[in-house]
Amino acid sequence: MIVKAGFPCYDADSAVKKFYYPSDAHPFLLPEIEEKLQQNYRDEKDQFSPSKLATDIFNNPSKLKIVEDIVFPALVQDFMDWKALQTAPVLVFESATALDKPNFPKIWDICVYIDAPLELRLQRICSRDGISQERALERIKLQGSAQQHRDKIDAVIMNTAQPPQMLSQFQQIIKNFRSDKTASLKA
Repeated sequence: MIVKAGFPCYDADSAVKKFYYPSDAHPFLLPEIEEKLQQNYRDEKDQFSPSKLATDIFNNPSKLKIVEDIVFPALVQDFMDWKALQTAPVLVFESATALDKPNFPKIWDICVYIDAPLELRLQRICSRDGISQERALERIKLQGSAQQHRDKIDAVIMNTAQPPQMLSQFQQIIKNFRSDKTASLKA
């Protein structure tokens, strides 16, 4: 379990990455993906090659959909299993793409969109993944903006502040959500 902002947090991106490696703790989806796409996504040592998969699917919407149709049901089930084990009243499901995918079910009560200026996002992705700005921009274009998702978003936090300020903003959003929920239950 990851704890972010003082709350148990399910990191969807990290969870999905685990699905590409054999383990008894989570589903191993790489063989099914390779079979459906009729492509090998392993290196010369027979180890999963994330860059091979990313290069193939992020430039091909039909292949990306095939992978999502395999990965998303496993991700939702993994989250639901994790959620059932939690005792905290507030849980965080962290995902950069859940709002963008029509076949991804709404498994949250409140949506807090974390945003940042484009240049900062590019810098962070390039640094984290070791890719060019061009490739990072291709990935960003696959994600909708806060403006595009405004009808699904309950609050927006700009990820330009220091962590303590962001934590304070997040805690205030949760406090307001709880107050609103309690008030509507009493009505």
